[in-house]
Amino acid sequence: MKDTSPEMERRFRAMLLARTGAERLKMGCEMHQCAQMLVRASVLAKHPQATPADLRRALLLRFYGQDFSPDRLRAVSSALEIDDQLPASTDPAVPCAPLDGGSGSGKERR
Repeated sequence: MKDTSPEMERRFRAMLLARTGAERLKMGCEMHQCAQMLVRASVLAKHPQATPADLRRALLLRFYGQDFSPDRLRAVSSALEIDDQLPASTDPAVPCAPLDGGSGSGKERR
């Protein structure tokens, strides 16, 4: 389903292209960080006792589960057992904040 008019698509694309490469990269990084937070919150909502390794496996499967063979996924998943101090919890009530702590509104652009 596509509910966006061609005119709005053109306007949106023009807005994105008006940003610098660094701004677009930052936006992408912030979106990826937000997606990771949402996956962690989802896993913890269903499995509050999930370990850091469980969270890493969930991220692997959610983001890359279709990109690797089952054997390769098992191998990578096994390597994720190592506890490297990844935070075990993410508060699902915390909104996805920009990496720089700004508002994300783009108003701080120069």
